[in-house]
Amino acid sequence: MASAEIDFVGGVSFAGRPMKGKERYIVRLDEVTITREGDCAVIQYKEAGIPTTHLKIGPEIAGMSNEAILELFNDTLRAQTQLAADRGFASAINSQGLKDCEIFDATCPRQPEQLKARMKDARFAQMQRRRAQTEARISILKRGFLGTPMRAKGFANRELALAWGVLTHNLWMFARMKKLRKKDPLRQAA
Repeated sequence: MASAEIDFVGGVSFAGRPMKGKERYIVRLDEVTITREGDCAVIQYKEAGIPTTHLKIGPEIAGMSNEAILELFNDTLRAQTQLAADRGFASAINSQGLKDCEIFDATCPRQPEQLKARMKDARFAQMQRRRAQTEARISILKRGFLGTPMRAKGFANRELALAWGVLTHNLWMFARMKKLRKKDPLRQAA
């Protein structure tokens, strides 16, 4: 899936002062108008009072359908309603701030008893599993394929080293997947 950078444009004003406009919401294709401007998709709600959104997607926008663009936009809106983080971010102030912004707080509590209680919530548990999978994969990439510390100096050299590391990691994963597929017929025959 393409990555996106979102830029909200527009607003509602009264007597020259900005007013709080209506909130953006997850939509169907018939509720918006999508136009393309270079690497950006301009998403305009048909309902009055909701600001236009410029969704920067990149060159892959040329091969995307309006449905794919809208799904990326809706995924971006969904992601803005929840936050998962590790124990280092857990604090009463952060939790209250997220609550005030109406963002689901899936920060990992510092106390094991609280974590055990929070893991009973399916949404919290799913977000913590997803966060843990991502962090584990990054750790494998950093420690197994990039070196600790990374020897490349300067941004351009680090970018090149990271690209080679990701390529090597992906080839390693494909080889492991192929090896597992070869074992499956033997298991089925037994």
